[in-house]
Amino acid sequence: MSNSRYAAQSCLVRSEARFRKDPKLYDAYSKFMQEYVQLDHMELIPKGQISRPGAYLPHHGVFPNEIRVVFNASHRSSGGLSLNDLLLPGPKLQADITVVLSNWRCFRFAGTTDVEKMFR
Repeated sequence: MSNSRYAAQSCLVRSEARFRKDPKLYDAYSKFMQEYVQLDHMELIPKGQISRPGAYLPHHGVFPNEIRVVFNASHRSSGGLSLNDLLLPGPKLQADITVVLSNWRCFRFAGTTDVEKMFR
């Protein structure tokens, strides 16, 4: 994968313009990204290495109710490939929806749950 810094930087500039209009969004976004660092989901680049080529992942915040950061792994780098292009697809992990719905009808009670941070 070739250098993707320009795409990520362009996305950052658009996000910063949005943050200047609404500082509350900036505070929520900063807090969210700091949590990513604390969870070791990302790492900060040392200042001396910022200009080096590397794989950068463009992202932006979505603010329906609470903040959610969306990473764009399908954005093509300068070489024409995206991160998604380079990843091998794994096996299908989800059960067939018709089987799931049919099984729900077999029992008197059904339960659901909300798994925090499931898609991080």
